[in-house]
Amino acid sequence: MTEIGIALPQPWEGINGTARDSDDLLSLEEEAMPRRRRMVMMALLLRKATLVGNQAPVVRSMYERMSDPQPGDLVVETTTSWRPDGGYRGFGILLGHRREWCTKDEAWAAYLAENPDDDERLADHYWYIQYGPGERDISRWEDCRFIAVPDDPSAF
Repeated sequence: MTEIGIALPQPWEGINGTARDSDDLLSLEEEAMPRRRRMVMMALLLRKATLVGNQAPVVRSMYERMSDPQPGDLVVETTTSWRPDGGYRGFGILLGHRREWCTKDEAWAAYLAENPDDDERLADHYWYIQYGPGERDISRWEDCRFIAVPDDPSAF
């Protein structure tokens, strides 16, 4: 799918993590992994609990909030988080999500130099998650689904 005449961001452009030394929420230490897995499982089960017919208003509100993660939210990726390794890169702080080029301009130019007849530059929707405490502990996701982990009971 070519994005003709549209200026899209470069991969990773403007995506910055934050050092999170003041808390251990995103600790990657081995002793933190069981806690992380429990948090992921609780979020997945809470999401599953909202998938009922004739939702009560509070359940509907929770479902809508979890379905619409915003930058800064604690999130869980729902298609890989069940893995035995805990899918630790799919649990973290949402830095942003957007439509962007699949490859950087330099890589695209090099490709075009070798394939001048192929002008089908691809773009897709990408999610950026800070999964660890370091500002560079960031993963880039595509073809995925995230849910927000509710953290403000007054929102419901």
